Amino acid sequence: MFWRLQKKREQSLGLKIVGHGPSVADRSEKRSASMTKTREASPNAIQQIVERAEAMINGDYELEADDIENAQHQFKINTKDTHRADRKNQTKQKSKQVKKRNDEHVSKKQNKLFHDKVEGVHMDLLHCDSSMISFNFKVLDTMGYLEEICLKKESSICSSAWCRKECHHLMWIFHNLFKFDKEQPIMYQLKFTDQQWKKIIEAFPENVPPPKMTCPSEDEQIYTINKRTSKKDRKCATCKKGLSEGDIQATTEGPYRTIQKSWIKRTFFFCSRFQCMQKLPRNSFICQYKTGMTLLIETPLTEQQQKEMDLKP
Repeated sequence: MFWRLQKKREQSLGLKIVGHGPSVADRSEKRSASMTKTREASPNAIQQIVERAEAMINGDYELEADDIENAQHQFKINTKDTHRADRKNQTKQKSKQVKKRNDEHVSKKQNKLFHDKVEGVHMDLLHCDSSMISFNFKVLDTMGYLEEICLKKESSICSSAWCRKECHHLMWIFHNLFKFDKEQPIMYQLKFTDQQWKKIIEAFPENVPPPKMTCPSEDEQIYTINKRTSKKDRKCATCKKGLSEGDIQATTEGPYRTIQKSWIKRTFFFCSRFQCMQKLPRNSFICQYKTGMTLLIETPLTEQQQKEMDLKP
């Protein structure tokens, strides 16, 4: 490092460095010689231009096509310059065309999303409500969560926290109910143009298949508080806390989807707390408990048990 600094200092003083290029003095001398040569050549060039101009004025001189083309090319006459705005506009137009072409094309990422989340995936359409303005669906997805999807022209909304940018539930509905193909870009959108919305309305079937199971109404859904008498332990349907013999529990009946994707009627067990009863168990289609719904207390409860129930929201 010290050696390099020393060599640079010697170069700045005009000293020659063997094997390390010309010194500052050499470069200055070469530059002055080049400028002197240029000054000497300038008068000669001007004299030649004057003589050729006089010859063209005095004589009959005809311009050839090659001379004109060379002049246009050399001085950029009637040509678009690279720094002008028209080139920028041309670039913008090209980018718009490319973008438009991309909007009409399904990407590899979207194809992979369809293959992983939609193709061959089992979901149950449990509710469908349609109008000219919107479509409302309830879908029990493959993980057992009941999701609500609202399809609108301006924006589509899904209750799932994982469906903010791309909704695989809506893709499943588009593919299985509207019969859209995976190569159609409309499958992967949440907002639609007038033409696309018209296409969605036309693709909606006249006869929607009836749901495999219906949800009981709030009047039909009855919750019961009792003491567990069975020796077989159970778990709370929502918090998974163990329920043993003698524990106070809440029960209700309703539709349940088994692991074989078939629907049965079963009894759901909860902790006797509002926080557990207001949540929907996975793979179920029942009404969560709300204040005002039917609640039967079959077992006499002590004051301590009534405090532990905590049924007020």
